[in-house]
Amino acid sequence: MRRALIVVAVAGLGLGFMGTSALAGPPAVESRIVVDGPTAIGERKAIVQAMRLLARLPERVAVIDAEQARPDVKATLLRLDAFTIRDRRVVYVVRQSALLQGAVRGKAFHTFALASVIWHEMAHAEGADEREARRREQSLWTTFVRDQRVDEITALRYLESLAKRPDAQLLAGSSEHTTVSPEKIINAHPASPENWPRLHIPDPVGRQAASKALALAWERLAQPDCDAVLTKFNDRAGRPLADHLAGLSVDLQTYLTMLVFIDGSREAPCVTGTFAFTAPGTRVIRLCVEALKRTWFQDQEHTVANFIHEVLHTLGLGENPPSSAEITRRVETACRPQSSSGGSTR
Repeated sequence: MRRALIVVAVAGLGLGFMGTSALAGPPAVESRIVVDGPTAIGERKAIVQAMRLLARLPERVAVIDAEQARPDVKATLLRLDAFTIRDRRVVYVVRQSALLQGAVRGKAFHTFALASVIWHEMAHAEGADEREARRREQSLWTTFVRDQRVDEITALRYLESLAKRPDAQLLAGSSEHTTVSPEKIINAHPASPENWPRLHIPDPVGRQAASKALALAWERLAQPDCDAVLTKFNDRAGRPLADHLAGLSVDLQTYLTMLVFIDGSREAPCVTGTFAFTAPGTRVIRLCVEALKRTWFQDQEHTVANFIHEVLHTLGLGENPPSSAEITRRVETACRPQSSSGGSTR
């Protein structure tokens, strides 16, 4: 009955009999998309970006507005990201889908997830059952993780959510992609660092100092004032660091666990007494172990601020201006420890 309602709704919106016979040769990406209305430009752009992540293109993608459907059909459509109709090689994407809306806003995670949903529905359009469509979708998402095109932690959460979808759709042979809440996945409480597996410091004393400093930094990054430090710095192009993080769809705590820390003691910057160094925009931080140990035993808060300082560089922050000392000073001010009453201490 639900499938019959959707077919009626699509036909009523003028999209039900869209076929492929009108295609004369392979059309451009944009021409494969059918969308209208005041939000069409942004939706078309978002779908094009998602389609370009695929190994091959769908024959047609049409955006359907649930608000224009009958009340009983609207309730069904609002539970879906996308669907197909038997004998129609068209992927219908629901305008109100959280994935499409997030992709329209430029969120990278949502764009990749939208691509995987389209891939899933393409399988149905080609005659695959739900089990095979899921297999193809999860396979595509796995390549995104393997190629580090999406944040590993968030991506693995999403893969897990795909694997946990109810089996009722399998039994029914459904060609509908029930929505998986991206916001719940993205905003899930970050996992604990678990002894910092990406910390590679052979010196046992240096590793212990780094591990403790990182644990404190991880705690500080949960504080609103510390998290807001991203809005106070820009990259060399003038873009706020917060924008770089938003593109990864993770919070600062999770981002910290994605970074790699290695021993850079034999490299030139460490000879001059530098604490650590990082090329802006890369995720590898080189620690000068002797300076790290010395700073940790002299001033633990300054050590924590130095780690957060380097995290900002990985998000694109350059120096001179602002000076290295100015960056650390502003981090220390924003990320100082809070008292048990919620206020900050000095």
